[in-house]
Amino acid sequence: TKKIKFQMRERLTLIGTNHKDIRGCDRLTKLLNHINPEIITLEFTEDRVNEREKTVDLIYNELKKKSIDEELLDEWFEIYSKSPYEFKTCEQYSKEKKVPLYYID
Repeated sequence: TKKIKFQMRERLTLIGTNHKDIRGCDRLTKLLNHINPEIITLEFTEDRVNEREKTVDLIYNELKKKSIDEELLDEWFEIYSKSPYEFKTCEQYSKEKKVPLYYID
């Protein structure tokens, strides 16, 4: 377990997201730019992203062996193969703004 020490400004902002929001990436990016945080913590781990991708690949390959509509299968893969937008958006913001990003879970 890693302890994080930092001095808080005047406020702490918690952002709730809907993982299936098709405009979630844009909304979160705009909100982060508006808030301009000094530190970002994300309830997630990189290991979970890697595991998710492996699991989705495994399921996709198994379903491909079955007689499932190819178009439907590709649509499913497109939706579930991507890492959650919160992960990618926070990671990108962190790099661009040089703000520390900590994964907590």
